[in-house]
Amino acid sequence: LQNDPGVINNTIKAFWVTNVIFCTAGAEAIAQLALRPDVDVIDLNVELLLDEFEVSPAGSAKKSIGGHEPGHDAIKAPEMWAMGYSGYGRKVMSLDTGVDPYHSAISDHFDGYYHSLKQSWYVLGRPPEMPADCNGHGTHTVGIMCGLDTINSDTIGVAWGARWIGSPNLCGGGSSTDRNIAGFQWAMDPDSNSATIDDMPDVINNSWQDPNTVDECTGLYKSTFDAVEAVGIAIVFSAGNNGSGTSTITQPKNINTDLVNVFCVANIDANNSTFPVNTSSSRGPSTCGGTGSLNIKPEASAPGTDVRSCYQGDFSDLTGTSMAAPHVAGAITLLKEPFPYLTGTQVKLALYNSCVDLGNVGEDNTYGMGIIDVPAAYNYLLGQGNTPVSPPANDVAAINVLGINAYSCDTTATLDLVIENRGTFPLVASTVLYSFDQGDTLVVQWTGTLSPMDTAHVSIPAFNLSQGAHEFSAQVILPNGVADERTFNDEIRRMIEIPEFANVASGHVCVSGPATLTAVNASSGEVQWFAQPSASPAIGIGLTYTTPALTTNTLFYSDVHNTAFVGKTDSVGSGDWTSNDSRYLVFDCFNPFTLVSIKVYSDEAGTKRIDLRDDQGAIIDSLTVTIPLGESRVLLNFNIAPGNDLQLGISGPVDLFRNNSQVLFPYSVPGVLSIKTSDQGPKYYYYFYDWEVEYWSPCGRIPVPVYINQPITANVSYAPPTFDLMKDEQVNFQDNTAGTASWLWDFDDGATSSQQNPSHTYSGFARVYNIELNVADTGNACKDSITFEYEVLSGAGDVAFPNPSTGKFLLDLGLMQSEEMTVSIYDVSGKKLLDGWSAQAETTFLAVDLSALADGAYIIVINLMNQQIKERLVKVSG
Repeated sequence: LQNDPGVINNTIKAFWVTNVIFCTAGAEAIAQLALRPDVDVIDLNVELLLDEFEVSPAGSAKKSIGGHEPGHDAIKAPEMWAMGYSGYGRKVMSLDTGVDPYHSAISDHFDGYYHSLKQSWYVLGRPPEMPADCNGHGTHTVGIMCGLDTINSDTIGVAWGARWIGSPNLCGGGSSTDRNIAGFQWAMDPDSNSATIDDMPDVINNSWQDPNTVDECTGLYKSTFDAVEAVGIAIVFSAGNNGSGTSTITQPKNINTDLVNVFCVANIDANNSTFPVNTSSSRGPSTCGGTGSLNIKPEASAPGTDVRSCYQGDFSDLTGTSMAAPHVAGAITLLKEPFPYLTGTQVKLALYNSCVDLGNVGEDNTYGMGIIDVPAAYNYLLGQGNTPVSPPANDVAAINVLGINAYSCDTTATLDLVIENRGTFPLVASTVLYSFDQGDTLVVQWTGTLSPMDTAHVSIPAFNLSQGAHEFSAQVILPNGVADERTFNDEIRRMIEIPEFANVASGHVCVSGPATLTAVNASSGEVQWFAQPSASPAIGIGLTYTTPALTTNTLFYSDVHNTAFVGKTDSVGSGDWTSNDSRYLVFDCFNPFTLVSIKVYSDEAGTKRIDLRDDQGAIIDSLTVTIPLGESRVLLNFNIAPGNDLQLGISGPVDLFRNNSQVLFPYSVPGVLSIKTSDQGPKYYYYFYDWEVEYWSPCGRIPVPVYINQPITANVSYAPPTFDLMKDEQVNFQDNTAGTASWLWDFDDGATSSQQNPSHTYSGFARVYNIELNVADTGNACKDSITFEYEVLSGAGDVAFPNPSTGKFLLDLGLMQSEEMTVSIYDVSGKKLLDGWSAQAETTFLAVDLSALADGAYIIVINLMNQQIKERLVKVSG
């Protein structure tokens, strides 16, 4: 093929999972290939399709806070949870439209946060990248398999302890058969190491169809599925939504190699106690023929009508066999936890053989074997002689962090870590390790009594952080003092936001003087100063404010007025023009703000009404504006109060631009607002670009007290009254001023001190020194200074004379007879200038000449037989 000029070389893709090669070629090259004896089948690499699904009306999906879904009860998944099984340590895989890795119910379950991105997310022909969902369908199916919203204790998924991996075969750079084959092949060796098997998923969920497949029953899909199942991976498919006619199962789900390959699933309504089949659910028999059970399709049934799960940044009820299949995939994952050594085929057979019959007695082409029953399948496997792995006795999980926004505006914050006992023993003690911004690890010990599956709050001690965003991470370990048997759920990370406000320390001023107040940590906004805590105009603007002269303690206030731009900046990227009134952006408001203006792009001039609506679509505020042709900025000045799922929409005939690429929700101002998505999901950005918003600090006006200080008068004392250079070691100074808080002494010899009561040694010339003390009170408000004279004496006259001298000294040693001696000379810093000079004193006097030395003070040390004589010599100019 590489040498065939009729084949585009860079389109050739060969696979090992099945004996197939994909390429783009001209008609003549294809005709020549068809003549080759080593080519069995030539088929089209065509576009894949979703099995159509229905979205319930907006607002119909209600969070099951502290609960779970009707579909879970229908297949009896909670009975497995009660036994201690949640799919922990297992993996599900999605072949679909992609997955939103940031959705609160599934983000912590993405395997790419625990292993390399390369072995957790795969897109044919592209380097490793973070997952994305071009539609929302794939995210919904993953939520059904393993979703758990720990923030709201909202159980979405059947196997909520499992992780997920995936490959977007239905978008993200093309949607065709080769992407399917590539995804299945990758699933067999995600880490590219054939010696490992723990990287493989337990089950692959498929809620799509390949409608133009040639030779569905024996072609490349059959050989691919056979290979995947051979390594132990279970494959599950939706049956299709082509209605109640005969043989409406969509391709390639008619394949019936054995009883459970391919295992396709019908859609029943779990909101109805009789579990009726949905009219849209496809029926058998298989178009691949066969006899008995092999010819019956689907294999089984599961909840697929009005199923609530993750969708486009929120939760929605969707209907279709696309929702039924992931219930089965989740059930397989639950069963793989107690029976990890069984193959996917063995687990599917257990589900198949333990279904609860629905419809006509026995297996039929509407319900298959009936609705799956997970604990019945568990018991079936026990009956086959399989020994289950027991759930852990000691397992504690970190499931949520509360109080993320519960801060005080002095940057002190507190948090509660929510832990859950997921072991089978009561939990009486555990250790929490936590840190901020990956800094020092801190420890909190928890004790109490926690029954299995109950939760408790662990209080994190109050802490101080700088303003801005910080990462809080916590790990709960040592349940009941022993090693945790499951570590996957031990850690949790959350971002916390300490809001920006004008951080101003208390001020002090000397009576009848002004105070200068300075704000810090307010670089992004305008600091304003006020005389009252509310409803008063600003008395100053800027980082500093100088008060008028004050005679009493006075309270001032500061606040920060911010301007920010948020949202998609411009219309760069693909998109189109539309005037659809039902389209809008969805956002949360955490702190009141004013939406000053927005940028729009119009393909004609005209009027348009812009609406601010609540989460139910009721209008809060609206403004009719005239929009010119092209790009323009529209002034709104909507004052917006805190609320969730607020809407910004339009009304009127003028077409505005919306993007369907280069859209990166959410767009946020921390602590103020977050533009989360559009009503059509995160792929689309509707109409309103580059929001200009104004807001005050979430902390409001911060009180800044100014305290009045009384004048101070400097007063000092010292001892001794004079300093003898020869005898005294130091002079002690004392500040006697009342109310001082800071000091600066100047000793007039180049030395200073900031101590209140310093000691000082003079080592220079004898003279009168002018000593100065500057003092200030608390807040450096009132100040005073004092200068006084202090006399330093030479201390000469006892041994040496003349002293001071121009260089020649005569020392009276008082000797009674001739003695040997050694003489050393030092400067006043202790540096030895002459060491061990030997001399013989024949008389009582010793002559010393220091003429060669610079002017200054020196110490002479004379060591005699029975004594040491030390004298300070002062040399001066002649």
